[in-house]
Amino acid sequence: MSTQVKSQSNIEIRQKIEDYYSTILALLSFISLATWKDGAVIPSSKYCLGRRMNTSINNKISPDTRVTPDAVIQRYDNLGYVVEAKKSLPLNKGDWDKTVSQLLKYDDDLSGWWNFDELIKENCTVLLIEMSRSVEFCDYLNQYLISNNLAFTKKFSVVEFGRADELTHYYILRTRSGNIEDKGFSETLHNGKKVEIEAVVATYGQKKFYDSEPVPEFTMTVIWNDIFTEMARNVDLDKNRKAYIFEVDLAKLTKDLQRFYGSRGNIRREAEFPKKAWVQKAFDGFLRLGYVELMEQDKYRVFFRHVRGDILEKFAKQQTNPKTKRPITNEKQLSLFEKSDQIE
Repeated sequence: MSTQVKSQSNIEIRQKIEDYYSTILALLSFISLATWKDGAVIPSSKYCLGRRMNTSINNKISPDTRVTPDAVIQRYDNLGYVVEAKKSLPLNKGDWDKTVSQLLKYDDDLSGWWNFDELIKENCTVLLIEMSRSVEFCDYLNQYLISNNLAFTKKFSVVEFGRADELTHYYILRTRSGNIEDKGFSETLHNGKKVEIEAVVATYGQKKFYDSEPVPEFTMTVIWNDIFTEMARNVDLDKNRKAYIFEVDLAKLTKDLQRFYGSRGNIRREAEFPKKAWVQKAFDGFLRLGYVELMEQDKYRVFFRHVRGDILEKFAKQQTNPKTKRPITNEKQLSLFEKSDQIE
């Protein structure tokens, strides 16, 4: 693979990672606005990333089935919001109708709310979309609805978001089209509101996953920097192999990632993420690079080193390495660490 192609691939991976994490921050920013009022959490409010809901038999797109919006928020016992988030859109506009179809699925008397009967008096649909794409998508959406003789029967709003860095990091949320229930909240979004990211993270935790699969390199980076780095503190450096060597169980590690950075899915209707299959793809990448050794099903021996330089660039190389069919030897693994990798 040429240097130019490699560089382009790395740029695409970085963009996908940026889109993924920005989507999470946008969702949490919207949740913070929807569940707080007058400087305090609304007592009856609830929220969930990736909550499983059910459509009614009258749903215009997918009757009597299950849908999983990016976020479900119950502001009051009688009012909720179903949220879909898009940081980026396909280059081919013909694929945008999939997003429109998804939004129309939510335009329904969905069940799955936190009320006793799992129903709610009023629910609104919200699309969170990055500012640079909001106008173009709204134009596309309006034309799609006209061309297909469709319309939203419940309140629907397109809310654009963007990052604004000053002395601290903010996300700006502002209504681009439509409106939603709750006059005060709707006016706040209409005028535009800055949300401090540090406050969001402090309130809702360091979420790094939501109910959508990221590129494997992102999962690899989270595991390497946040999980393996911590595990390496509990073992001595193997001076012969120049690595911190320890063993991990894939299923247990997946549960740790869910607990720290995602969702365990142990409450009814909550989604589980990251999924084990996502973590498996990350370990397939480690295996191709020689950073781990497969011992038996779900059991790996890790050869950890503190890496100097761009770790994402190193992980991106797993795409061009031949897939390993069997466990590899320690000697092979160690030879794949680059000389620029630094032991600390």
